[in-house]
Amino acid sequence: MEAKKILDLTINALEDIKAENINVMNVTHLTELMNYVVVCTANSGTHAKALASHLEMMAKKHNIKILGVEGEAKSDWILIDLADIVVHVMREETRNFYQLEKLWDIKPNSSKAS
Repeated sequence: MEAKKILDLTINALEDIKAENINVMNVTHLTELMNYVVVCTANSGTHAKALASHLEMMAKKHNIKILGVEGEAKSDWILIDLADIVVHVMREETRNFYQLEKLWDIKPNSSKAS
């Protein structure tokens, strides 16, 4: 399945369980490891686990390979690696602390010589 379809399925799965403040970043110009990074907020640890579980279930239902899931035990920050899409489900205070969007907000270098 192509990355855009996996991304659409990911967003729909997160919206199904009421993820908050979903942010999608196209990172193809920064890395060859993935195409998109998705960050969303969960309002509790239980909500984070539910979001991750639902996304995993939907991925399996559509035969999307899950490369890994990390952080389910603590539930402040759960990472779901779908190869072309890496999803970060974070509690609000964790998201505010790490500010992943700022880490990935790197513009491609301009090749103009001065």
